[in-house]
Amino acid sequence: MATLITPSFDQTLIARAATGLYNLQIGSATTDWALEWVNGGNGTVEDLVNQLFVRDFGTMSDADVADMVVENVNISEPANVVADAIAYVAGRLGGVALANKGAEVLSILQDFST
Repeated sequence: MATLITPSFDQTLIARAATGLYNLQIGSATTDWALEWVNGGNGTVEDLVNQLFVRDFGTMSDADVADMVVENVNISEPANVVADAIAYVAGRLGGVALANKGAEVLSILQDFST
């Protein structure tokens, strides 16, 4: 049986975070900025996403973030799958502190990609 491999290169993680949280496909300039942030000793991709999450989504409820993420990754039908995905994301976010929710979203996006 073949094993699925999920790439976890920093640039892949950055692209997934941009899509999942912002519904954006970022270009090379933004990717390069994020990679420079990480490679410059400021922290990991997860640290960067945590900071961005707190700044941009910290006042949103877990349910609202879950709805947004599910929509941004184009889980749109059938309705029961959408509802299950939203509940899954909200449940995962509910189990972590605000300061770590960005990394949790990134982990969820990794899970969705396999």
